[in-house]
Amino acid sequence: MGWRALKLWGPPLVYMAAIFAVSHVPGEDLGSVRYDKLVHALEYAVLAALLARALAGGLWRVSRPVLVLALLLTGLYALTDELHQSFIAGRQASVLDVIADLAGAGLAMLALAGAARWLRPQAREQVNRP
Repeated sequence: MGWRALKLWGPPLVYMAAIFAVSHVPGEDLGSVRYDKLVHALEYAVLAALLARALAGGLWRVSRPVLVLALLLTGLYALTDELHQSFIAGRQASVLDVIADLAGAGLAMLALAGAARWLRPQAREQVNRP
């Protein structure tokens, strides 16, 4: 894996490993989490943005197909994460958690779509400057 690929794919892979590690904590050790669904939405918004960045080769290069693919991959990871939690003591799989995950990821993709429109012309101007 080259340096560029590592820079692009390292962050989402490390982040996914962190999600897996937290999901592996038994329920009684985790304690009560306030605003659980908001935490899920934010957690997966970050993952979706990292995946979109990696897939596109940079944030300014995101396109609609990349955003859709990032959303689908994030949703797939959310499903596998909930399945994983169903095997952990004191944890359970929750459809509502997956919905919160997808809501956060979807909002992140909408934000990136808007940001890409704003960033793309500026990126071109910087490249074309003497």
